[in-house]
Amino acid sequence: MNKTLTRTIALALALCLLFPLAAFAANGDQVMQTIIVSIEPTAESKHDLVEFLCEKYDLSIVYDYSSLNMAALRSNKELTAEGLEQLLKDVAAEEDVLGVEPDQVIELDPREWEGFEPPIADEPVTRAQAIAEIWKLAGKPIVNFIMPFSDIDQDTDVYAEAVRWAAAEGITAGTGQGLFSPKASITKQQLATMLYAYAKKQGKGFVGMWMFLLQAEDRDQIAEYAYEPMCWLTMHGVFETDEAGKLNPTAKVTSAELQSAMKVFMRVLTEE
Repeated sequence: MNKTLTRTIALALALCLLFPLAAFAANGDQVMQTIIVSIEPTAESKHDLVEFLCEKYDLSIVYDYSSLNMAALRSNKELTAEGLEQLLKDVAAEEDVLGVEPDQVIELDPREWEGFEPPIADEPVTRAQAIAEIWKLAGKPIVNFIMPFSDIDQDTDVYAEAVRWAAAEGITAGTGQGLFSPKASITKQQLATMLYAYAKKQGKGFVGMWMFLLQAEDRDQIAEYAYEPMCWLTMHGVFETDEAGKLNPTAKVTSAELQSAMKVFMRVLTEE
């Protein structure tokens, strides 16, 4: 479908939804502030894209549905119906903002978000969510590989293809006894191991004899399997020590931490 036509349709749908939903607003002609954007950009990082939108249009991130490639943004300005209509037009005109067909820019009350997963906010990330982000970075490849984990339903689990690919590529070996533990929170050292395995596939990582002085107060708490990954990722700024000089390798990774790590990691992969 022609991109201009697609955007026109998206805008029309958005405006159709806009005025009925404005009835929920507290003040007369002031409309609700939440805009949901579907993002499957050709840009290097969708997180960079969301930050760009926030800066340009004075928006804040309310929810980030990473697994659905959607973000909910809220205007920091008092918008009238006309002001929101213009903002939607401007957003629709931006390159790489809207997803593949059908494009969506929808003004919607969060109370009406039936069918969506609960907002991730800054809660701990699951192992399935983390592997899905790495899979998206790889371009969502489809592989012919027998699923090695008994706790993954390849017919119903939305992350099944991501896990299958990760297992085929050696990005993950699961948690033992034929399990992947998709709903378990992922720790920093587990994430480091996955990211490092993917980096090695891209020709990155330590080669031959290597030495890196890991200046972290709790480096002795890093599992042996994760020590090299933690060293390399820390050396490249994907992970950093906290104010106490600790890396906290066994701490649960939050959504915000995952987004931050992925942003730096993607940049590292493109470096010569």
